[in-house]
Amino acid sequence: MAASLFVNSMQVDFESVLAMEHTGMVRMFKSLEETGLKGFLEASSSVFEGALTEIFMNTKKIGFSRPQVDLDADIKLKEVQTIVLSLEFKIASMDSRVISLDSKVVRIMVAQTFMKLDFGLCKLAFYEKMDTMVTNVTSSTNLVHQFTEHQMQIASDLDFVKMQLAEMVII
Repeated sequence: MAASLFVNSMQVDFESVLAMEHTGMVRMFKSLEETGLKGFLEASSSVFEGALTEIFMNTKKIGFSRPQVDLDADIKLKEVQTIVLSLEFKIASMDSRVISLDSKVVRIMVAQTFMKLDFGLCKLAFYEKMDTMVTNVTSSTNLVHQFTEHQMQIASDLDFVKMQLAEMVII
């Protein structure tokens, strides 16, 4: 009876199974090992990875739970979707910042245009005032020249009057 129980039971080489690339099966056998079933299931001869994979693939077809690979893929898909949503939010945030910066640039350009116009008006007013001042200075200079000429004429006339007085006094 022990022989028939041994033949009908499944025995596993845990070292071979734990070295497999199929992460779901490795996790399952690690949990079996932690529960203490390793000694019960451990085989004295090796069960190859290919045969064990085939057994579990057939078991999946019978209708057991979804394979861990699909669950891992679902988890990874959800992680990717979360990252995509996060990136979309960041892009939207960056778009709003760009729009905000664009509006600030437009306001600065408008202010610069008004400043140029104001400067142009101030410059025009300044040049008009300078022209008026130059005209006044020029006319003042002409007046000074006229006064200087009149002063020289008066001085000459005064000298003439003095000479005539001196002649009258002598006579």
